[in-house]
Amino acid sequence: MFALAVQLAPVAASAQLGPVGLPPKQQLLFTSLTAGVWNPWGAQTDLIVHYRRRLWDSKKLLFGVSHVGAKLITRVNPAYVRVGFGVELQPLAVLTLRANYEHRGYFGTVGMLQSWPSPRAEHDDDTRSERKRGGASYITSGHQLTAQAIVRAKVGPIAILNEFALHYFRLDLRPGDKVFYEAFYDTLTPGKGSVLINNAHLLYISSFGLIAGVRYTVVHAFYPDDWLRDASGRLVENPNTPNHKIGPIIGYTFKSSSKSFRAPTILLVLNWWLESRYRAGQQVSQALPYGIIAFTFSGDIWRQE
Repeated sequence: MFALAVQLAPVAASAQLGPVGLPPKQQLLFTSLTAGVWNPWGAQTDLIVHYRRRLWDSKKLLFGVSHVGAKLITRVNPAYVRVGFGVELQPLAVLTLRANYEHRGYFGTVGMLQSWPSPRAEHDDDTRSERKRGGASYITSGHQLTAQAIVRAKVGPIAILNEFALHYFRLDLRPGDKVFYEAFYDTLTPGKGSVLINNAHLLYISSFGLIAGVRYTVVHAFYPDDWLRDASGRLVENPNTPNHKIGPIIGYTFKSSSKSFRAPTILLVLNWWLESRYRAGQQVSQALPYGIIAFTFSGDIWRQE
């Protein structure tokens, strides 16, 4: 119930920051990621097929991995399936720009999709469970556009990685409803509107495959002022976001000589909620972290040197 590949693939790829040989002139490859999450609960499998074309014939660190490309996206979890496509530009080793379109199709299972007429509505775990038992979840579909920028740098074994993403949603919600619950953001998301998410990392990357560091995440949903007025017409503050969490991230990339099983990496994220409508001590103990455990790898389908 979350775009895990968007979040975690850049972290796994950060292990490769450093001197590289000249990449293939053209390449078709895939990336696989399977993950589970808790507080809130979820699970997802992603499969992305990439086409990349090398931009510069240079072995210099700043230009060696530069490319332009396109991709096909498939994400499946117990609540929905997402399929789409995207384009990618990496003009320099330190910068990647992406734009994606995905169609979201909800099954009406595991209590999703649920929607509400106002972002001020209660949507804690107990409320959603009660609504699920009452038949509030339903089958629907919609669209998602994502613009993403990833900035990275590495000095010795120390790396910084920042991933900024702006998501725009257009979902077919029940008449009168304006927002839906998205577990990845753990907030009420506009059915026609945007959510910003930023993940910042400070990482230690070893020569033997270990990745360890700190991760900070902020999420902000944008609601029109009219959605934030109370019964008297008074404008109130956004009750749901921004939400913040921070904590350690650790991973290990195993050695592999297989072209179809490159850089197999396991990742563990434990982030504590600094600010949240329900998870910073209001209804869920702040001592309980948000967690992700994930396994990702990539492989070659075809390449032209």
